[in-house]
Amino acid sequence: MLMRIKPICINASLSIGSVVILLALLEIGLRVTGIETTKPNPPRIYQESETENITYELKPNLDIRAFRSRVQTDGSGFRLPSPEPNKPLIAVLGDSITFGYGLENHETIPSQLQTYFPEYAVLNAGVPGYGIREEAAVMMNKIAQEPEVLVLIVHPNDIENVLTPQPILDEDGILRSADWTPEAEYCDPITRGLMSLIPKKCFLDQHSAIYRVIKKVVNARQGQRIVADRSQKERDTPSEEEFSPEQIERYRSELQRLIWHHEELPRLLVFYPEWKLHTETRATLAEMALNLGFAFLDLYEHVGNHPKSLSWDTVHPHPETAAEVAGLIAKELEKLLSQ
Repeated sequence: MLMRIKPICINASLSIGSVVILLALLEIGLRVTGIETTKPNPPRIYQESETENITYELKPNLDIRAFRSRVQTDGSGFRLPSPEPNKPLIAVLGDSITFGYGLENHETIPSQLQTYFPEYAVLNAGVPGYGIREEAAVMMNKIAQEPEVLVLIVHPNDIENVLTPQPILDEDGILRSADWTPEAEYCDPITRGLMSLIPKKCFLDQHSAIYRVIKKVVNARQGQRIVADRSQKERDTPSEEEFSPEQIERYRSELQRLIWHHEELPRLLVFYPEWKLHTETRATLAEMALNLGFAFLDLYEHVGNHPKSLSWDTVHPHPETAAEVAGLIAKELEKLLSQ
């Protein structure tokens, strides 16, 4: 009996040892190649800003890989392609949707909008994480050329966060909430499925490149499935509106500040959808926009509450969606400019 058990134990030990060595080599390979790391490795695209009412901004003259795409900026810190000089300017303000998170320069909404208006210069003034306060500051202090047309792309989280302090950059260049402290331990392990049963999840999340790669794949698949399910449930039974009167009123006042010195400027407000329908807020925002002289484009009416997003992301538009949105904006601008 012992003669039979001994070879089994030896083979099992060799198999376990081989797996351990393979995992160790994979862990080293991921770290050495930079594919994944356990240390903070944010995209080095931001710097602290000296502009009033802006805590951070895109670095000027960037040419770097970030968010799985090539990010290039001009001397003013706006994403390329740069607007052609001596042409009337269409300024497109917004957050990461406008900026083009995960998209190449030519795939962003402003860049594709340029193809519809060759007689104009289109400026991509979007910055990830910006809200209406920062957008107003950009409009007042950072756009050197007076725009002929203004496009503002709004995501529901712009209204949700209008009462919260602006995010800040930590010493590693990571965007943090205003109340973040360096002592705060960061742990974001997998919380669904079989991977959620693994012990020491926080330790693995902070020290294992293999775990972090698996987490990204699992979260991407789960995220797409969860959003699809939520979107369908929302269409079947719309949820109650969550924005408070205070949030709506503050957004209204900030929107008015945005156009304070541009009363005669043709302008378009574009509401980009998430999975929640926000039926009440959409009607309120449409009325608000029209009262402040904006034309209004509700993208829910065209792409629904589940627009195609990046394969590894549940929020930001896929290149096909960005192209469709640019076409819809172009149609609205043509009507606006013909008036």
